[in-house]
Amino acid sequence: MSKTGIFAGALGAVTMSMIMALARAIGAPINLEMLLGTMVTRTIGSAAWLLGFTMHVAVGAMFGAVYAWLLSWLRVRIGAVSGMWIGLIHAAIVGVALLLLPAIHPLMPELYPAPGPLFLYQGLTAVIVFIGVHLIYGAIVGAMVARARR
Repeated sequence: MSKTGIFAGALGAVTMSMIMALARAIGAPINLEMLLGTMVTRTIGSAAWLLGFTMHVAVGAMFGAVYAWLLSWLRVRIGAVSGMWIGLIHAAIVGVALLLLPAIHPLMPELYPAPGPLFLYQGLTAVIVFIGVHLIYGAIVGAMVARARR
């Protein structure tokens, strides 16, 4: 089941990135990939975004394994809905942790704006996208783990 969780998590992270790209195209300033990449490269550009995307997919794969384990451990009916509940909790924890980012991000806030809790400093649309992509991630992982379990 962990192989499925890893694959589902990676797929979920790619899906999140695609949705965030669409959101950016319509004006929502949410870019997790650039946020992650600039922490390492200390520069803003395509190389930072690509590194951040790679980091996001790798972390997504790891969280997929955690979601799969949690779904089994909680002994709930495994599926998209239970995955979404975990995704909501995940979004809340990570969303609050974003408050700490300016203390560890080398470009914040001088060159790269701090996102604030749940990306609140970027506006309501960014908050909705942030929570929404985590719900979608959870649904993908939950559904794929449920299918593999059958």
